[in-house]
Amino acid sequence: MYVKLTILRVDNSYPLMNIDKKYKNKKFLEAIDLLQEADEKEGDGKLTDPFLSKLIYESDPYIIRRIRDGKRSTPDIAIINLCFKFNLDFNFFYREGAPLYYGECNPQHSFYQRHLKQSIELEKISEELFSLANRCKQQKQT
Repeated sequence: MYVKLTILRVDNSYPLMNIDKKYKNKKFLEAIDLLQEADEKEGDGKLTDPFLSKLIYESDPYIIRRIRDGKRSTPDIAIINLCFKFNLDFNFFYREGAPLYYGECNPQHSFYQRHLKQSIELEKISEELFSLANRCKQQKQT
């Protein structure tokens, strides 16, 4: 097991906002909507609310729907996970006028490159487990 250390870059060129729950929810949902819009245009359209909820906040797979309905406020860990998974600029959520993406980064590149790599790794692991299970089954039969 390893720990991934990531440093959040604080950009002081944008004024720090006085954050309340409504503002944080609005910025969070704005980021989700922008990611989903970009995914519909350039991707396969699979960035649905339930998929993103499970990806960024595993303990509540309906967090985005609850935030949209006004039943829940956005947890900071969901914002942090969203930024890490999609390489978003953390300042977007807390500083007025900050861009959502770092420089030339776009959601297709940051998400799909990681997702593709993870999918290939998971596929290899599942193939290895399947072949191991078959070998164990054959050994039991003999």
